[in-house]
Amino acid sequence: MAKPAASRMQSPARRSTPDSMALPAVSGSAGCNSYSASYSRSGNTLTVSGLTSTMMLCSMPAGIMQQEGEFKDALGGAESCRIISSKLEINCTLDRLLVFHPK
Repeated sequence: MAKPAASRMQSPARRSTPDSMALPAVSGSAGCNSYSASYSRSGNTLTVSGLTSTMMLCSMPAGIMQQEGEFKDALGGAESCRIISSKLEINCTLDRLLVFHPK
């Protein structure tokens, strides 16, 4: 049976971005709150652990808290990564794909 294509997390409200990926940690904005986590990488295998974030409540733009929760769930389930045309792609559990573009 063919594996379904990974679903890309689109951000209609605000962009979720890593501001820093200084080894061995990642940090950035999840849309409303800041986050940080440890990560390890071996070849294309990526493991993210210890994900924490600030706990502000944002009501605008609409849907931002749901987007942020989905982003953090996906990042916490990172399985592999690759760089294609200056973009960082992180494959996550449940066939989710996070794509980060350079600033």
